[in-house]
Amino acid sequence: MKPALLLIDLQSDFLQRKELVPRSDILIVQVESLLKGCRYFRVPVFHVWTKVRQDGTDRMPHWKRNNTWICVEETPGVLPPPPLHPQNDESLFTKQYFSAFGNPGLKKALGEKEIDTVIIAGVFMHGCVRSTALDAYEGGYEVWIADDAVGSNEPDHAEITRAYLDGRAAKFMDTHHILSQLGDVERPKPNASIIKVCPVANIGGKWMKANGHTRIDRRNPSRWSDIIASVPLATDAEVNEACQQATETQRVWRNVSADHRASILNTWADALVEREEELAKLLAQEIGKPIADGYDEVRRAESLIRATAGLLLNNQAHIIDNKVPVHVRYRPQGVIGLITPWNNPIAISVGKIGPALAYGNTVVWKPAVQAPQTAMAVIESLYQAGGNPGIVNLVFGEGITARRIIENPLVNAVSFTGSWEVGKSVAALCTRFGKPFQGELGGNNAAIVLRDCNIREEAHGMALSAFSFAGQRCTAIQRFIVEQPILNEFKEEFV
Repeated sequence: MKPALLLIDLQSDFLQRKELVPRSDILIVQVESLLKGCRYFRVPVFHVWTKVRQDGTDRMPHWKRNNTWICVEETPGVLPPPPLHPQNDESLFTKQYFSAFGNPGLKKALGEKEIDTVIIAGVFMHGCVRSTALDAYEGGYEVWIADDAVGSNEPDHAEITRAYLDGRAAKFMDTHHILSQLGDVERPKPNASIIKVCPVANIGGKWMKANGHTRIDRRNPSRWSDIIASVPLATDAEVNEACQQATETQRVWRNVSADHRASILNTWADALVEREEELAKLLAQEIGKPIADGYDEVRRAESLIRATAGLLLNNQAHIIDNKVPVHVRYRPQGVIGLITPWNNPIAISVGKIGPALAYGNTVVWKPAVQAPQTAMAVIESLYQAGGNPGIVNLVFGEGITARRIIENPLVNAVSFTGSWEVGKSVAALCTRFGKPFQGELGGNNAAIVLRDCNIREEAHGMALSAFSFAGQRCTAIQRFIVEQPILNEFKEEFV
């Protein structure tokens, strides 16, 4: 194999497009990681830019119709951000339309280096990346697309494109997997004498050891030199097995009585409380959450489980018009795919798992890789409480793992908490497969401050609401709407 990296249209004008998924700052970091890895392995790098003359006469026809002026030569917008600038020994090709192969010099340069495999990263998935991939495939190259290093401002079209190309004209792999195919990167030596290698999954109540899986290292956020865990990334095999196990278990679990399911949930809440010191310390170690906040999160998780159990025991009948009893029977969806974030890895996860189990569903859960040992402890606490093996099946992974869960035909519904940008892609993917989707995609929360409030007391509480845990909460206050007569006083107290 003789690979080359093609970076497509990673220019400021394109990266500033609204609704880019992922956001430009995230995309730049991912591409930079891939670029550094390819340079480390001495993989040839080819930068491909769209560029038009200053008079605009060579713009694409639809740009002319829409009066679009971007990527104009000798303007800042035609250049990439500094981390992605070409090095002196790297080739740069320009193009006018979509495909990088629109410049015949690219194919000639690839031929001179005897390249047989092209790795593609850049924007936009539904346009230039797609066209480049198809032309590369037609040209006889093996095509790899860096799944976490491509972006689009049309996530629904991007998902359709990905589904069409994957397994047909291209292979989609995340950056870690691509770099592992290129060679072994020397790992930095951590201070810790022992690195915990996490299992790759928990399926049917059993931990599955990693066996040649791509791994990512998780560092102590308080002492970055310490690698505290190495997390293997699940393959299609683990995802498929987890979905199959959840399906088989759900046939039994759906027939378990509501009283028994509620009893297991309440026992699970007890088990979390018994382990709250361990869990709070894990939150501090893995995501940097203050210990006191860690205890609060465990107690919030406990209260969510107990509230769910209470609802389960009191939803058998409703009264309308004070006369007519309406009996309600809740039917499970089946297998629920859950994708949870790093900032509240216990409470948000439990807040999804509890209701899913309460109503007779089973779960395939992809937790955030930033807190793997926390996720392991959550699973262990559930089975400690007597949960049936296989009601929750955990697989570690990143974005491509989540996509495989959503696409799996055995998964009946999806719940996701994360960024708005990624949430749009998840929603588009669920739409494509006709699956119910529940998303919690952050907020832009406002506090309304009226003139009759206790300004000193409220300003203190609002500062905590805005800045506690560095604002890394979807419920953090981001805006203050203050009545004019108290504006200055409130600002002074808030500062």
